[in-house]
Amino acid sequence: MEVLYQVNDYVAEITLNRPEKRNAFNEKLALQLNQCLMQANQDETVRVILLSGAGKSFCAGGDIEEFAQMSELSTVEIEAKGKVQRDLFETAFQMGKPMVGAVHGHALGGGFGLAAACHIVLAAPETKFGATEIHLGLFPFVITPHLIHMLGFRQALELSLTGRLFTTDEAAKIGLVHQQVPLETVLQTAKQQAKSIAEKSPTAIQIGMQAFAAARTEVNKSTYDVMNGLRTVVLKSEDLQEGTRAFLEKRPPVWRGK
Repeated sequence: MEVLYQVNDYVAEITLNRPEKRNAFNEKLALQLNQCLMQANQDETVRVILLSGAGKSFCAGGDIEEFAQMSELSTVEIEAKGKVQRDLFETAFQMGKPMVGAVHGHALGGGFGLAAACHIVLAAPETKFGATEIHLGLFPFVITPHLIHMLGFRQALELSLTGRLFTTDEAAKIGLVHQQVPLETVLQTAKQQAKSIAEKSPTAIQIGMQAFAAARTEVNKSTYDVMNGLRTVVLKSEDLQEGTRAFLEKRPPVWRGK
């Protein structure tokens, strides 16, 4: 299984489980994660979701080898594949239950988006964050709504344009990370945080989450459809093909602007 799921003490523990790939997104992982989030959201015995990653990283973003094969697909096929991740992040953004993230190692690209989707984030000090898609000739289309919502327009755009990596210290300063926890205890501390929230009034939490959802800037279904359409265009570009080849060949990319 690409994603592990279990429920303990009213907490749904969801673990990304591709440690050999630093939990990079492929279609199967995205599909399973979306199913797990929907299951947790609908399960009356679940009050809080705990999201973590197995191995050395939380999530290193998209699977570059899968990106490299996109040029061989038709536009319709690419858009259909993109819908899997589009649906995942729409689900994550609309979760009606608190999500606690235990983040370590790397939270890049889509992994950065997942961290931004969590309502509370605990992270190890050595964690590296970044919207790194631009280095491949791509743009973080699917996670853009999360980044804008969590970080604000200007901060989200700067990180998307530069693709720079930044530390847990900076992540805390910009409001992405709530608490820095030593690597060896970050998961256990996040579990304790999730359990503590689960012990509060389920009614108060449920209605409180609805109140926060109603108060935030509206992000609707059409937003994700637009983002997936734009992503499809870029995934068919020559620059994306060059970016993925350069990454796999460990050389600087030569952009053509096509």
